[in-house]
Amino acid sequence: MVEGEQSTKSPKTRKKPGKKRRVQLRNRVKAAEIAKENEAEKRNRKNRERKIKRRQKAREEKAAKAAAGQAVDGDIAMADGDGSSGGEE
Repeated sequence: MVEGEQSTKSPKTRKKPGKKRRVQLRNRVKAAEIAKENEAEKRNRKNRERKIKRRQKAREEKAAKAAAGQAVDGDIAMADGDGSSGGEE
């Protein structure tokens, strides 16, 4: 029984993989890194687009409020400003 347990146990040290296997492993790591970079770029692009849409929506809402305020009460809206040129950074 003692001999059977030793044969199923993994060795404490591992042999270095052969040349072909090392190339495969290296290529796999490279492919994983490229996939990770692509995923990050895609995420950044998506977040940037969301940010632009959010800012555009805020500008449109601000302009609509200014237009509605101007239509109802022109004097009050003019005191606050028209809101069309203040939102850009």
